[in-house]
Parts: sequence; C-alpha cells; structure tokens
Amino acid sequence: MARIKHDHDDSRCTTTTTHHQVPMPIQIDHPADSVIDDQPKIPRIRSSSNTKISPINNKEHEEVVMNNNHQPGHHHDHDERIMINGSDLFLVLFITQILAITVLTISLTIYTFMISPSHHRRPSFHPLHFYPPLLTSSAFSSLFAFAAQSSLSSRLSTLSYSSKLRRPIVAAFFLAPLSLLSFAILLLAIGSAASFAVAALAIVASSILALYSCWAAPRVPHAAKLISSSALSSTDESNSTRRASSTKLALSVALLVATAHSLLIVCAIAAATASRIGVQFRTSFFLAILLSLAWTMHVLRGLVHVHFAGIAFNCFTNNSQNTTVSARWSWWSTELLGVLCPSRACVGSVCIGAVVEPAIGAVRGAARAVGVVGGERDEFMFSCESWCSGVGREVVRYGNRWGYVGFGVSNKGFVGASMEAWGMFEMRGMVRLIDKDLTGAICFMWGVTGGSLCALLGGSWALAVDRSYAFAVAVYAFLIGYFMARIGMARPQACVSAYHVAYAEDSNNPRFDSTIPERMQELQRSQV
Repeated sequence: MARIKHDHDDSRCTTTTTHHQVPMPIQIDHPADSVIDDQPKIPRIRSSSNTKISPINNKEHEEVVMNNNHQPGHHHDHDERIMINGSDLFLVLFITQILAITVLTISLTIYTFMISPSHHRRPSFHPLHFYPPLLTSSAFSSLFAFAAQSSLSSRLSTLSYSSKLRRPIVAAFFLAPLSLLSFAILLLAIGSAASFAVAALAIVASSILALYSCWAAPRVPHAAKLISSSALSSTDESNSTRRASSTKLALSVALLVATAHSLLIVCAIAAATASRIGVQFRTSFFLAILLSLAWTMHVLRGLVHVHFAGIAFNCFTNNSQNTTVSARWSWWSTELLGVLCPSRACVGSVCIGAVVEPAIGAVRGAARAVGVVGGERDEFMFSCESWCSGVGREVVRYGNRWGYVGFGVSNKGFVGASMEAWGMFEMRGMVRLIDKDLTGAICFMWGVTGGSLCALLGGSWALAVDRSYAFAVAVYAFLIGYFMARIGMARPQACVSAYHVAYAEDSNNPRFDSTIPERMQELQRSQV
C-alpha cells in the first residue's frame, strides 16, 4: 500500500490538488513501472499523434500547439516567439528589397531612356549590343536547368537501380571544370584588366574542381544509387504518371518565376550602365542588384526544396497527408499551391535559410578543404586544421539543407529543424555518411556548368558585337545561369535530404533498401 503523509492539520493533505500545490511522490510497488529505459530516443520530425498538417488548412495543428504551450513543463514560448518574429522580419526585408529594386529599375529606366535620353543616357551605350546577348543567355539558363534536372529524372524509369544514372553524374564532374576553363579563356580573350583578374580565379577554380572530380570518383556509384533510391521511394506507384507531370509543371513555374526576376535584374543592369549617374551610385546599385539576385534565387531554391522534401518525407513515412490533400485538389494544383502559395511563416523561414545555409555551407566547405589538405601532417601552415574542422562541425548544426525537411513537414523553424536533424544524424552515427554525400557537390557542379555555358553564350555574342560589353555580359550571365541551374537541381537534392532524415528517424521502415546500411559498413571498414 502507498503511504500518504499528513501534517498536523488534517485539512492539509499532500494529495490535495487545490491551489496548484505539487503533491508528494507516492511510491507504488509495480515491478513493471520500476524499469527505466536508459537508451536514447530518436526525436521525431513529425509527432506520433494523428494530427494531420496540410498546406491548405493547419488550424488543428495551431490549436494543439496553443494547448500544449499552456501546459506545465512547456517553456518554449519565448523561443517560438523569437523565431516567429525573426521569420517575419526576414520576410519584410525580402519583400522590401524586391520592391526597392523594382521601383529603382523602373524609375531609372524611365529616367534614362524616356525622359530626354540625349541628356541622361551615355552616347556610347547601344541597347541592341547589350540586351540580346544577356536576355538570350537568361532564357537559355532556364532551359538548361530543366534539362539538367530531367537528365537525372529520365533515368529513373524502372523500379530498380540502374547504372545509367552514373552518366549524368560523371558528365557533371567532367563538364564543370572544362566549361569553367573555357569561360576563363573567353575572359582572357576580352583583354581588360578586370577580365584578366577574374580569368585567373576561374583557372584556379577549374583546377580545384578537376582535382575534386578525380578525388570523388570512387563515391559516384553510391551517389547514383542514393539518388535513384530516394527518387523512386518518394514516388507513389499508383500515381507515378500524374506525379511526374505535376513535378515538371511545378519546376517549370518555379523556373519561370526565376527567369522573370532575372529579366528584371537585366533591365536594372542595363539602365544603370546606360545612365549618366555617378560612379559611386552605380557601384552601389550594382552591388545591391547582385545581392538581390543571390538572395531571391536562394529563396526560390529553398521553396522548391521545402516543397519536394515534405512530399518525399511523407512518402517515406507512409503519411496520408498527400492522400488527404489530393482528395480536395488535383495533383497538379497541389504541386502549384505548394510552390506558389506557401504560408507566410514558410517564406519567412526560407528567407532565413537562404542567408544562413549558404554562409554556413561555405564555412563548412572551407573547413573540410583545410582538413583534406592538412591531413595528418604537423607543418605550421596546417596548425589550424583541427580548429577549422571543429568550427565546421559546430556551425553546421545551426543551418543545413536537412533543416528544410523538418520545416517542410511540420512547419518548424529553420534553425530548430536543422539542429534536430543533425542531432538525429549524430545519434544514428550518420555524420560521416553525411559528410561523404556527393549530392550537394553534384548540384554545385551542374550549377557551375550552367553558369559557364551561359557566360560562353552571352560573352561570345557580346565580344563579337561590342567588346566593351563582353566582360559585364559574361559575368552576369554566369551568375544567372548558376542560380537557375541550382533551382532546377533542388528536387533531387530535396529527395536525398528527406531520405537521410527519414532513415535517421526510423531505420526499420520497409521502404528503405540497403543503400545506407551498406555505405555505413563500407565507411566503418575504411576506418579500420
């Protein structure tokens, strides 16, 4: 029997719950309850409850969160408010910069070309020498982005792993250094001081990419098998045809939006180049244009990544969210709603991720490069290798592309979802597997290839027509082509990210094959 202690006053019993008094612990002799599970539990991306969260109606989820936040023991109200305020702040900044660039572009274009153009426009500027090469390369970049993504998707026509998927991966590692070297040769042919400096950087980068391609060649078979397994496992067999059509339509719309923004950037660049504004204002305007282009393209890529990562994760975990949504909407409208009509919190968190994830990725990449070059040697120039590696391992917790999965599924904050996903990788012992993943490198190689080809197209045209515009056209075309190719490759990268996170959450899921376990065994044997 459990013993209950009373005070001298019989009305003050420790078992009473009035006035929110904390009761004394009651010891009950139950052997089954005395067993304590000391094993660490893997956190869940999606709660185990039956609450369904859809991009159309998530009122039930909001009510559950509000009820849980008022229960004792929930102390995350302050953190959630900070995350929401941060998302709203970044969303306001993102919309403000788009509106500012749009207004400045329209005003500067009217000021330069319509209101007394003989006084406000430089006589050396010829629109027909500037617009056609850059606009053509921008249009070509969208076609290349769609073709690069289709080169991977078209190989997944069977439900078994095919070695044909290695061909586009090998092509990416071969074409990236070669096309970048060709871009450097074009810059040398232009002959200006700025083109020589950029050409030197392009030659060094091409050499690094070539060496990396040779170093990463043994991991290509696993990368091909992983992309194939993740894409096939995230496909609903009963609706595979409609799913493929809706996926192409959603990507096409995302690329059209990116193309429209790139055209706005082209008009802004042309107006600033043609006007007789001061050098300081022109330089500041060009810098603002490039920052706006980079941020907007990263946000579009993040939205595509979040959308397809959420769909893939639901397929991996056999979640019925897609079925519930498809009962109300058709497949193609579901895809378009996910990309074109995201929630305010989604866009705000993606805006945060578009800033944090590339910066942390660059720091982590530099740390890994120092570690690879330093190795086990003790030279003074490699003395900071351990420090750089520690910094790279620590900062990746707070912002990584796997955080888009948790955010796309349960609408979590980007930083919180990134930390949760990385924590699951550490508990499963998958950190080295993640470090050896080539999916991000493959997407980067396709981005460099797309940017270099666009630069060759636009720069060669401008060089043949007017040499004075060749360098600017080539550089801007490279940036636009790179970002467009990264948007096109967001879907396979999202599928692989969802595959990793879903496996880390539940490795016994029957939808997973032996791709990850075999790779982890190979990595363990290589350490011995």
